[in-house]
Formats: sequence, C-alpha cells, structure tokens
Amino acid sequence: MIRKELAHPHKAISGHMYNTMLTAHALIIIFFMVMPTLMGGFGNYFVPIMLGGADLIFPRLNILSLTLLPIGIIFLLARLLVEGGSGTGWTFYPPLSTEGHGGMSVDLSICRLHVAGISSLVASFNFMSTILKGKGSLSLESLTLMIWTIIVTTFLLVLRLPVLACGITILLFDRTLNTSFFEARGGGNAIIYQHLFWFFGHPEVYILILPAFGIVSHATIAVTGKDGVERYMGIVYRIMRIGLIGCVVWAHHMYMTGIDSDSRAYFTAATIVIAIPTGIKVYTWLLTITETYMKWNPVLS
Repeated sequence: MIRKELAHPHKAISGHMYNTMLTAHALIIIFFMVMPTLMGGFGNYFVPIMLGGADLIFPRLNILSLTLLPIGIIFLLARLLVEGGSGTGWTFYPPLSTEGHGGMSVDLSICRLHVAGISSLVASFNFMSTILKGKGSLSLESLTLMIWTIIVTTFLLVLRLPVLACGITILLFDRTLNTSFFEARGGGNAIIYQHLFWFFGHPEVYILILPAFGIVSHATIAVTGKDGVERYMGIVYRIMRIGLIGCVVWAHHMYMTGIDSDSRAYFTAATIVIAIPTGIKVYTWLLTITETYMKWNPVLS
C-alpha cells in the first residue's frame, strides 16, 4: 500500500492513512522484528551455548522480557483502531505529535514505546549479567565475536533507552498535562526533543546491526573452517569503537534545524570517522575467507 501510494499520490489511500501505515511499519520493523530477532532470539539461543551454560542467568527476567512484547503489540494495534491511528512517524516530532494529533492514538504509541523499552532494558541486564557472571574461567579475550557484539549492544541499550523514555514522557506531559517543555509559545523548545530522540535514535541503528555483525563473523568462521576470524582483537576493538563513536554522532540527523556551523563540522567529521572501523571489519571478513577451502555445507562436510 505504501508503494502504491508513492506511485500514485493521493489516489490509493488518504494522506493520513499513508502516514499511519508508515509509522506502524517503522515501529513494527524496529521494535518488534529486528530487535527481538537479532538481539533476543539469536542472543537467547547462542549466548548460553557459547558460554557453556544451560540458560541465561535470570530465566524469570527472560520470561518478563518476552511477555512484555505481546503487551506492546496490543498497544500498537489499539492505536491503529483509535481515532484513525497516529501519523506522526516513528520520531514523534512536536508540534505534529502534540498539536497535530490529539486524542489517545499517540498516547497509546508512547505507552507502547515504554513497554518495548522496559522489555529491552530487562533483556539487556540479563544478557550483561549472564556474560559477566556466567563466563566462569573464560577471559574476555577468549569470548566469541558474537558475545562481544551482545556486550556492546547491551551497553548501548542501557545507556540510551532511559533518555528516550525521558523524552517521550515529557512529550506525554505536553499532550496531557498542558506543560510547555516542547511548546515555543510556553517558553519551550521543540529542538530539545529532537536531541533527546536522536541521542537514542542514532545508536539504535548500531543496536540493530551489531548483533548481525556478530552473526556474520561467526558464520565466516563456520564457512572457512578456521579457528577464528583474522585479527581477532582488532575486530573486538572495532566493535567497541563503533559503539562508542555511535554515541556522539546523533545530530547529523538534525542538519536542517539550524545548528551552528561548528557543531555541523564536528558531527560531519564524526560521521566520516565511524565508517572507518566498519569498513576495516568488512575487509577483515574478506581476508578471513580468502585462500580458504570454502565449506559451503559445513554440517555435512
């Protein structure tokens, strides 16, 4: 339906319905597909195996994290059925999310983000505790790259999700309690919300991709039959650099808001720099699979 609307604007569906579908698409893909699959699914399956354990160290917290996901989906479906849905985009920028969308639909979306955030935080604490306490006599240098990507991802989640929670909670206050944190007429500043959101929103892309990097690294070892990836510690350092530099480049999503030239120069340079460890990591994978007998079916070979 989105592609049909883009092909024939204002003919397939209404503008509000298009915005509602686009918002739902983003929220479902990010918070209910990619994160639960790569971080929760693969992490739950592989982390205990790679550490030599039977399960995560806090199974009940694991169940709590899993139980919160259907609750978040209920909020998501409810917002689609209430008052025609919310078409704010997954960013919830004010004043569109405040003055432009009254009623309960956006409020339900904010509650859904809170539920998904609590689920991710609980899972992060569980993974972090399992890795640090369950590795036993294993040193950090002997952990697999999949484990390292989970460590950095949990660090990003614990550091950034509370900031998003504060931003959307203040947004909820503006909507329901008549405050003016992001309302210019009341002395607020809508740009502050963008800083709060992208302080989480940009590291979110690395939260999504880092577990995939770990899966690719592990698959590279399985396909080549080698004991490990070439330059193992170099890959570990680059994973950590991606996580750290990813924390300080958020404002490149805000170039059109009128930030000063010095800030634009810094965030441009940081954006270029963060591409370097990612590129080196890809070349390291290529180095690992070169001059190697490829085991295209490692289970049967």
